[in-house]
Amino acid sequence: RAETDAAHVEVARALSAAAAAQSQSQSQPQQQQQLPPRSPGESSHAAHAAARRVASAESEAQRLRGENGDLRAELDALDPAFFDEVMDMKLAYHEQTGVLEQYEGLLRRYAAQLGVPFTPAAALNHTS
Repeated sequence: RAETDAAHVEVARALSAAAAAQSQSQSQPQQQQQLPPRSPGESSHAAHAAARRVASAESEAQRLRGENGDLRAELDALDPAFFDEVMDMKLAYHEQTGVLEQYEGLLRRYAAQLGVPFTPAAALNHTS
């Protein structure tokens, strides 16, 4: 949604720039006296550049709409039971992490009593 909104903003900016370029080319003589002289093709060039930006922004917005639709379809294919299972697995993981920490604490104490080194599994995974 944020990407689509950003694309809409870009389209609006490009349309505004195109309108400004067009109004400059059709402005009254007194306004033209205040502006530096322009070549006949300069206003046309600005309008074409603005039109290209509008077309590019519209193309990007369309691409993002398509991508958004694809992602929504993919998400709709997953049923609520899937998300419930993910949450259950997350809870079980956190519970097992607590159990692991308790066991590692016991192993540290036993290793210290026996005078042998002990390296927790988490420390081994971070060094490889």
